[in-house]
Amino acid sequence: MKEKIIKPFKLCPVLKDYIWGGTKLSTIWGKADFQKKIAESWELSMYPESESSCINGKSLRDLYDDNPELFGDKVLDYQFFPMLIKMLDATSDLSIQVHPDDSYALQRENQYGKIETWYVLDAEPGAYLLVGFKEDTTRKDFEEAVKNGVVANLLNKIEVKAGDYITVYPGTVHAVMQGITLYEIQQNSNITYRIYDYDRRDSSGNKRPLHIEKAEEIINFEATEVNIVDDYVFEGFGKFRNIEKTAYYSLDEYVLKGKISLLKSKSFMAVTVVEGEVLLDNEQKAEKGDTYFVPANYSVILESNDAKILVAYL
Repeated sequence: MKEKIIKPFKLCPVLKDYIWGGTKLSTIWGKADFQKKIAESWELSMYPESESSCINGKSLRDLYDDNPELFGDKVLDYQFFPMLIKMLDATSDLSIQVHPDDSYALQRENQYGKIETWYVLDAEPGAYLLVGFKEDTTRKDFEEAVKNGVVANLLNKIEVKAGDYITVYPGTVHAVMQGITLYEIQQNSNITYRIYDYDRRDSSGNKRPLHIEKAEEIINFEATEVNIVDDYVFEGFGKFRNIEKTAYYSLDEYVLKGKISLLKSKSFMAVTVVEGEVLLDNEQKAEKGDTYFVPANYSVILESNDAKILVAYL
């Protein structure tokens, strides 16, 4: 008989250590019981060999295989499980990179391309993101900048603060720079084409590979306009805003000063606490950094006097 799970439960993330990571995810966001270097915490993941786990140590993939009804009907519309949620701590600059769209990635990599939305959890003074070209750029100018190690000079430099968000579309050259902690929701893909990596070397002393030829096949060389907006709607429970809605995920933000009930009939929800503490269903305490899985067709009650949460769904 299949195990039935009715109540929301806390997800156990997969922790990744890359050369640019730091200790904020362990010391501030509760991802480890001790000071530990963590670059990424994959909060909700069904990516092969990097699946987050749930109650009793069962992987999210196992849960999906055994109880697909918990994920809702909408997930059946996709070739692969559509979404991946991470938290990132950029203690040093990430590589300048680009991601492909679905048509390229499915043909060349046998997985989805990558659209991603960044929500800034924390940013040190003066911290910034690089997103898209400042001006229309020729391939020749791009190749010259790559050769001279000055690609960053061609890109929009966007100073950010906690609560800002940006969606990065396939083909957009970008980089997360040092001093920023992000919540990232994206397609369920792990394809990254590095363009510039500051001549860094990995733990074995080798330079990480670049992917210039593939990158040039997919880059959007037109100028990118980036706008950061603040568009809350005030309600009795506090305030709300829809951050993004794509074909692969939707993301909402709630600032709670009271009680609210949330339900999605065709999709599960992933609820992440980014400030304060939240009481779930009058019994479970969700703390800063926790991500909870809420089954489809489940009406979850969230209550707090002063908390901020992100709610992801299909």
